Amino acid sequence: MVDRIGILGQSIATAIGAAIPYVVPSQHAALVRIEYRGIAGANSRLAVLVNDLEVFGSDALVNNNVVFTSVNKMLNSLPLAQLDGTLQDRVVAPGPNEYYLSSGQNIRFVISNTPFNAMIFRVVGTEVGV
Repeated sequence: MVDRIGILGQSIATAIGAAIPYVVPSQHAALVRIEYRGIAGANSRLAVLVNDLEVFGSDALVNNNVVFTSVNKMLNSLPLAQLDGTLQDRVVAPGPNEYYLSSGQNIRFVISNTPFNAMIFRVVGTEVGV
């Protein structure tokens, strides 16, 4: 059993449907945060689930807005020009919430209505053998 820290899983899925960027391996536990940056399609929706519990979901998003996590929010949506680093909520960073997971549990996201134009979704944290 090897312990890990950093990026534990990642997905670049943009199509309508579900993607599972991270599943806790057998005989491991993890403490994770979610970090993502996507470009919404017209009326795209995004939902994030932790072990099948929806922890947040968006309303219909504005076409070509950047959708991302920041240190203060799990969901931000701004025109690209406003993602300028002048405020904490204008910088992509792991979201504020931490999630405790055990063997076999997962992080999943669902895109609905219309595909995203781009997405990079990461699960970051620590994973330890138990």
